[in-house]
Amino acid sequence: MQFGNGASSVVPQAADYDRKDKDLVFAAAAQLNGMAGEYLTQMGGNAGFAKLDLNLSSRHLLFFRLSPSRYSGSNNVFFDPASPITTYAETSNGIEDVKTESLAASWTSTWTNRLATNLRAQFSRNEQQSFADSDDPKIKIYNLVDGVGRSNILPRETSEHKLHIADTVSYNNGRMNWKFGGDFLQGWIYNYYPAMFGGEFYFDNVKVNPWFFTPMKYGDPLTPLRADAHGVPRYYMQDFGTAVSHPNSRSYALFAQNGIRVTRSLTVNAGLRYDLQTFEAPGLVSNPLYAPSGQIPTDTTNFSPRVGFTYAIRERHPIVLRGGFGRFYSLIPAMYASKVENGTGMTQTQLFLDIMKPADAAIFPNYPNALANCPSGATTCATPASVASHLTTQVSAFSPNFQTPYTEQASLTLEFGIGANPTASASYLYVHGERLIRSLDANLPKPKVTEYPVYDEQSVFTGDYYSVASFATWQTKRTRWTAPIGPGYFTVDVRLSKGFQLGERVRLTLLAESFNVSNRVNQRVDISDDGFLNSAGQFIAYSTKAGKTLYPGEFVKNSKFLIPTNSYAPRQVQFPIKASF
Repeated sequence: MQFGNGASSVVPQAADYDRKDKDLVFAAAAQLNGMAGEYLTQMGGNAGFAKLDLNLSSRHLLFFRLSPSRYSGSNNVFFDPASPITTYAETSNGIEDVKTESLAASWTSTWTNRLATNLRAQFSRNEQQSFADSDDPKIKIYNLVDGVGRSNILPRETSEHKLHIADTVSYNNGRMNWKFGGDFLQGWIYNYYPAMFGGEFYFDNVKVNPWFFTPMKYGDPLTPLRADAHGVPRYYMQDFGTAVSHPNSRSYALFAQNGIRVTRSLTVNAGLRYDLQTFEAPGLVSNPLYAPSGQIPTDTTNFSPRVGFTYAIRERHPIVLRGGFGRFYSLIPAMYASKVENGTGMTQTQLFLDIMKPADAAIFPNYPNALANCPSGATTCATPASVASHLTTQVSAFSPNFQTPYTEQASLTLEFGIGANPTASASYLYVHGERLIRSLDANLPKPKVTEYPVYDEQSVFTGDYYSVASFATWQTKRTRWTAPIGPGYFTVDVRLSKGFQLGERVRLTLLAESFNVSNRVNQRVDISDDGFLNSAGQFIAYSTKAGKTLYPGEFVKNSKFLIPTNSYAPRQVQFPIKASF
């Protein structure tokens, strides 16, 4: 763990103490420094696989597959191997256990020389439990520590059971190959998410009586570190209500597809798919003060056209051109249905207290004790009567004209032979999203654009600035669906291969591949702890000077080859070897 200002230790400054409390402040700094440095994270897992294939006859094949897996460890909830540095103490981490099992079966039948069917079924179970390392209220100290004690998102639990049934009918009629099919997916979900049931103390600048260090409107100012030393937090937050939801869902799909061999060199395929998703959350109740609440819309217009072709030129050193276009509707994640179920404004409430306000100070809890004791695992947290007039609530709802998000994807690949065996290929991939789900807060003011200086890894100012719009960002723009359109995405990939036949049964292939050859800017949208949306840069939230101007933060971007700067994913080069036997 390192501190929010980028330092590896806390060193009290002159503004953090006076002669009366110097020892106390330095002792508080030493206690924080004891949390810094490395702490152990363990991650472990295992997986198994079993199968049974049965040839019922020469025309009927039945198989079963069983796939269990386990994942566990310690301090493994918040850990990114690519960026292991954190501003949260070990007590804000936790233990995550994941158990999954899936049983799949398939029955493939060839009824005639032209007609075949493939019936598939799968039942899966996913149990994910996360436990907090501490049950103490969370503590945050501005610009120093983002979290000590129980995390705001721990503990949590998700239990998901799914049944998936699909069938495909194929009919081959000479030049045409027809396919028809359907899917059915039923999900039963138990979601436990208590949020801030444990409470949170936030240390920030505060004014106190200089003799008793109690809140005082015109008292002496304390820095966040000094306030921590005297145990005078500025803010207190806690959530109340229910933590359980059941965002059960059911999905249906139908499709038809036809592949036509137009000529010896040209094959065209076209198809149409229809998707429908419904939710069966039992706790959906509309708030009479806001009609759209407690409702999950059902979009019945999800038709997906798809088309593709393959065209071959020449038999010796052939040139093959492949292309396709399709629309793909996505399933609405269960987390949105869960938020709507509990976000009606009637089952959950929030408390926010500012100790500098006399009315809030009168009910402010005695640090470090939470106002209401709601231990880990509690499915509800009762509201104390003394704070009823201070509670607020939030309403989460789908837009009445909500439509299912979809992506349009297109690809074009040119492959050509070079000499006897080598082949080279170039590909173009296009992905464009529409109606993408994005949360919009109707109460936010018009966003303001703020510039931040950009530094390299050696902390040298590059002369560049990165503009960020508060509550919005250049990556998105409002549409008539009140959802964003992401930036255009495309990439140019190159692949070179040469094959060697080693006997009748073994073939060795040498490959040289490069992805995103031009290192094109495909912006990566990332949400930092500070709420900023950024690209591949790292945002550091502390005051910094660029020239004579003081800024509240800075962006640091990598400059090494093959490490993302403005591109995501960056240019990649690999040289694989593939053996087939």
